[in-house]
Amino acid sequence: MTNANVGLPKGVKNCPICGKLISEKKKHECQPQSLRRYELQDRIVSMYYEGYSVKQIAEVVNLGQTTIKKMLKKLGVKTRRGGTRGRTIHIPKDPAILGYIAGLFDGDGGAREVTPKLRRGRVWGLEVYIDNTNYDVMKWLVKTLKSGRVFKVKRKDKNPKWKDAYRFQLASMVDCYFFLKSIYPYLIIKKELVGKLLKKANEMLYMKCVGSLERR
Repeated sequence: MTNANVGLPKGVKNCPICGKLISEKKKHECQPQSLRRYELQDRIVSMYYEGYSVKQIAEVVNLGQTTIKKMLKKLGVKTRRGGTRGRTIHIPKDPAILGYIAGLFDGDGGAREVTPKLRRGRVWGLEVYIDNTNYDVMKWLVKTLKSGRVFKVKRKDKNPKWKDAYRFQLASMVDCYFFLKSIYPYLIIKKELVGKLLKKANEMLYMKCVGSLERR
């Protein structure tokens, strides 16, 4: 998300609700009605469907978490399972970068659903990984996506001729979902696998709105 406070004096920011200049040190109370009600609702619902948590949304729009939850419920939005982490991954907009990442995944990556049995009783989830012998490429993925971790995978034990590799891994279900969704159009080899996982994630996560945002 772009920073609306660029260029402002130190200690001053724009209120995301009313647009007024306010001090960062003082608590600002404003009325959400200063924006059109439906603009605010659309923004909150859009952020939620983009994977951001209620806490993250509340910090951006300067409303309480309880207010956000009530608004989502009133609008008929099917919320995520309790305890699901909010989105942290950044998806690049450049098709060339997405195509390159999809190529890495198609060649040396993988994804799987993680059942409650594998997660020691926890809810259904997703895991995504990409292996590569070049450490810099794996660190580039973390820097570009602003999510995931990199660790070493020993392979010489299986075959002395193999080099040890590095693994980029995503374990957050929401981050995995948006990662797979973003590279899906560029996949060739693993497109069918990812398509099935996205379909299952749609059922298990939320990604359905059972109401509508009709203007009354």
